[in-house]
Amino acid sequence: MRSRLQRTPHPRLPALRPLVIAHRGGNEPDMAQRVEALGADLIEADVWHYRSRLELRHVKTMGPIPLLWDRWTLQPGWGHRFVLPELLAATRVETRLLLDLKGQYTSLAPRIVETIRVVQPARQIILCGRNWAQLDPVAMD
Repeated sequence: MRSRLQRTPHPRLPALRPLVIAHRGGNEPDMAQRVEALGADLIEADVWHYRSRLELRHVKTMGPIPLLWDRWTLQPGWGHRFVLPELLAATRVETRLLLDLKGQYTSLAPRIVETIRVVQPARQIILCGRNWAQLDPVAMD
């Protein structure tokens, strides 16, 4: 008889240690490669649909003002912005990504899935978000 603390391990998850998720680890290319080398189980990235691109960033836009902000930072918004295909190219296809959908754009999840299918069809991802309308279109994919 097994105790309540024992569980049958999932074949893709660690059985004898905590699951290691690199929060914000996929929002910058050098950080993604660093946490991948350290052996994170999942690399989390925030995905925004902005100006027809799938941008990866934790900072938010200020609408038409070319600045990006977060609680403690203010950044110029006119430089290069990291996008999903660059994260795919920067990490191994075996590396699992946890993509956190941001904003209200309801076609975000289908755009992500289509990008993955075109660029790296063997890549496995996990999508999450707080807006069901964004996740519903790909619930059965």
